[in-house]
Amino acid sequence: MAKVQTILQGLTARFNSTSDVTVGDWTVLDRGSPTGEYAVVWPGDWDMEDYDFGGEDAVKFTWGINVDLFERYLNEADTYASLDALNELVVAELNKYPTLAGLVQHFRARHGDEPSQVFDRDGGGPHFLMTTVRVQAEELSDITGGEYS
Repeated sequence: MAKVQTILQGLTARFNSTSDVTVGDWTVLDRGSPTGEYAVVWPGDWDMEDYDFGGEDAVKFTWGINVDLFERYLNEADTYASLDALNELVVAELNKYPTLAGLVQHFRARHGDEPSQVFDRDGGGPHFLMTTVRVQAEELSDITGGEYS
């Protein structure tokens, strides 16, 4: 998740400050740049399965990363268009790293969910429009030790 955060923090044309891209900290919506866009990176689903890696025992880990993208709500047309452009940019940028700079075997981002409006707990708003980009990574790991010695 930290690598994804670092990649997104490099998109300075869209995120006003590196602190506008967080890992699991949605309070950025209250304290972040007043006119900016925000990303919150958080863990998704993961799975593990046995894998035959050229006759060697291995385990394939498949893990997900979610990236919630938030666009401060101005008006319907502009906000939806801006969030759509941010979504496209984030997916394109993440997909420039098909092995996450050599950390995993496969890394792929896909476009976000249908946008939804974000209201405060009293029903005021909408204050933001958001979508979630889904990222999936696959990593192979040798099995050593224990019964595999």
